[in-house]
Amino acid sequence: MTEQVYSEIERVIKQSGTPVKTQIKNVSPGMLKGKKKFLLVSGVLKQYVIGICAEAYGSYLCVDIYLTKEPNFLDNIRGALTWVGSKNATMASQVVHSVNLDVFNSQELDNFWGTTSASVEEALQSLGLKGNQRGFGNIA
Repeated sequence: MTEQVYSEIERVIKQSGTPVKTQIKNVSPGMLKGKKKFLLVSGVLKQYVIGICAEAYGSYLCVDIYLTKEPNFLDNIRGALTWVGSKNATMASQVVHSVNLDVFNSQELDNFWGTTSASVEEALQSLGLKGNQRGFGNIA
């Protein structure tokens, strides 16, 4: 069933015409952790990726969606400055405000998340899956 879910989500996303790319990839949160299959969606803001994971959990099919950001060199420096700045409230405030997106990028990120999560919901509905708080019952 998970392959059907991924295929249907990809179909709905492509049909929507949104400026995104999809790929299925096995990902891991760290070098020593296991891997899970995710449908990864990337958009105009390349550092942001939406990961969608569908997996059996007992007699449920859980579909989770995550918005992630790839850290870059400046993010690493900001992280260090935030740690140092935590000792100085004024400096910490300046560092936090410097990582905010401008209004256009904020709008782009909101559109990216909104249209992708709506596509996931539409795909699940088209497969006849009704969601509840923890997943989709008795179809795994």
